[in-house]
Amino acid sequence: MNSDAIRLEEVQQPLQQPLRDDILALWEREQAVIPAIEERLAEVVAVAWSGDALAGVASTGVVQHPGIKQPLFFMRAMVGSDYRKQGLAYLLHRRVVEIMEDRFDRGEDTRAIGVYVEVERAHVQSLEEAFCSFSHVHSEQNRPVQFNLSGFTDDGFPQYIYYFEHASLIQQGPVIEPPSQRAELIEGAEIRFCLNELTSAQQQQIIGLWLTYGMLPDRDACLKRLPQVLAVALEHGAIIGVASAFTTELEDLRAKMLGYRTFVSPDAKGGFYGTKLLAMVMDELNRRAKTEPQLKDIQGVAIALQNENLNKNVTRPRGGDVGTSLVGYLGDRQLRVIYFDGATVKMQQPSEP
Repeated sequence: MNSDAIRLEEVQQPLQQPLRDDILALWEREQAVIPAIEERLAEVVAVAWSGDALAGVASTGVVQHPGIKQPLFFMRAMVGSDYRKQGLAYLLHRRVVEIMEDRFDRGEDTRAIGVYVEVERAHVQSLEEAFCSFSHVHSEQNRPVQFNLSGFTDDGFPQYIYYFEHASLIQQGPVIEPPSQRAELIEGAEIRFCLNELTSAQQQQIIGLWLTYGMLPDRDACLKRLPQVLAVALEHGAIIGVASAFTTELEDLRAKMLGYRTFVSPDAKGGFYGTKLLAMVMDELNRRAKTEPQLKDIQGVAIALQNENLNKNVTRPRGGDVGTSLVGYLGDRQLRVIYFDGATVKMQQPSEP
């Protein structure tokens, strides 16, 4: 489609009568089944024009998402039959997402903390796999607007969520924080990726760290976990932090993930080792995901916030530092994911042998 021929326009409520008439006429021509016409008209956010002809209309409602226990906007779009194969619905979707985030940031509409999408049957019913994430570049801010897989509908179609950049789980409306002033690693400190590369000396240091702080009950438990170590943080050659992961199935996402764990010595001061470990591990795993045998068929990393203080204090549904995305809860603990680039999941569960 020649996008230059299409004009996308944000609309304000209440609708002017000429536009209202055009929308009703489009719905009638396309035989749209809309139970509550007046309610839907009041939810119209954007329209698309082709010259003087109304080519499409988009509206938003609010749904309380049961998995994340938060309200989300969802979009409905109706595109004229002449434009359905030309990508107009996707252009409307992108525009509406940005409109709703702008309104949220200005405090004009804070009913929800992000946008929820159920992919239409027509788009995916013939596909064997679904992408774990999809994104577009913000039209003004030059940053990715990324939707992450959050589950499947009862009839097997993927659901995605995009959280607004300034959304909070505990406060309504935007939360604007000053730019992060994360401390740099202190002199003599480093983060080192070491999957399958631990020396005997490093193994003994890690075992000592885990046992000293009661992270594992005994040496046998430590020996079983050592093969799962991904990275270490060091100060002057001494290991003061360990990142490890185990393979786990997230059935609601139909995904095989690495369950990520990290421990940093309470004696380590400053440096934000936990965040730096996760950031480096994700960069390295993402780089190796297509070639490392151990990462074959792994879609990404899952993190359950088991630490009570961390679970309480992480209040952004989308992590700013590393990009974690809330997909639900394990009991009362947040479950967050980061997908590898290009990761996909099967559209249908494999049949039992």
